[in-house]
Amino acid sequence: KRSAHACVHCEHPLEGRDPDPQWHQVVELPVVLREVTEYRMHCLECPRCRELTVATLPQGVTDSSFGSRLHAFTALLTGRYHQSKRMVSEILEEVFGIPMSLGAVSKCEGRVSDALAAPYQEALESAQKAPWANVDETSWREDKRGAWLWVMATALVTVLMVHRNRSKAAAQKLMGEHFAGVAITDRYSAYKWVDCAQRQLCWSHLDRDFQAMVERGGASAKVGRALLWESARMFKWWAWVQEGRRDRAWLVRKLPRLQRGVRAALHAGVKCRHEATAGTCGELLELFGALWTFVSVEGVEPTNNLGERELRPAVVMRKLSFGTDSAAGSRFFERIMTVVMTLRRQKRALLNWVAEAYEAFRLGRTGPSLLPQPP
Repeated sequence: KRSAHACVHCEHPLEGRDPDPQWHQVVELPVVLREVTEYRMHCLECPRCRELTVATLPQGVTDSSFGSRLHAFTALLTGRYHQSKRMVSEILEEVFGIPMSLGAVSKCEGRVSDALAAPYQEALESAQKAPWANVDETSWREDKRGAWLWVMATALVTVLMVHRNRSKAAAQKLMGEHFAGVAITDRYSAYKWVDCAQRQLCWSHLDRDFQAMVERGGASAKVGRALLWESARMFKWWAWVQEGRRDRAWLVRKLPRLQRGVRAALHAGVKCRHEATAGTCGELLELFGALWTFVSVEGVEPTNNLGERELRPAVVMRKLSFGTDSAAGSRFFERIMTVVMTLRRQKRALLNWVAEAYEAFRLGRTGPSLLPQPP
């Protein structure tokens, strides 16, 4: 646009065009953030039988006082953003001018949980058929009793599950009894049913075990230092492959040298006089094949960092809410967080997806998929 402003230095009138003006935008919230649609259902008396007939709601209109997007937003406030039901009620009243009781917040959670049951199952089945999966678990509370929160993260989805136990049965419920991919895990005993050829032990966890050996002193310290040295060499070589400085074939050629060094240190650890060090080294010799799966299977990492990273938001919630109050609450939490973590990794819009899923469930239609769709 033409301008006739004066020069700020000498006040001489200015004219002309600026093809590249400076931009300044101000974002503001509208005063009214809610939309209310009112339906008036008239009631008439039949002149013949004198019975009353009340009009019905239009097709597709919910009998709840809250719409699909409000259901989705409420569920995300409690499930993703870690707000208490009382705080959610306050936010809706203060920010949006929407009164919602604590009981109504719970009902919204329950309805959304039901709507997410099918997408959750779809994601779980996808994870169980994946070529590889990072699996981990952390402590949880359900109904003020001990429980465990499990995670299974693949290239496509992240699935969470609350279970009473930290056991083989719980791991198989999450992974499937016939899991055929590669499981990246720590060395906890609940995963021993997975064949070594289908398992990758987390080297980050092992480094902590090796450091513990060093801190024990004596012969144990010598073993721990040797294992840490071999681990550092492995991570350096793996970084070279990831950076493109070396290819996978080069790492395959180098692998026997690395394996010899680790095996020798583990045998020395078995012979040392420290019981804990000897036990760890003996177990690692039994699981020796599971230390190197990442070299031969594309997509498998030598650490379980992805699984631990996908658990962190849930750990934050555990610190704030101390877990879930019931089995129904656990189902809601594992479903909403499976949706949140999966969509976040796929960089897909969260609120719109949950609202669409709830709307489809309410109308008996097929809802959106958590699996990435072809363009």
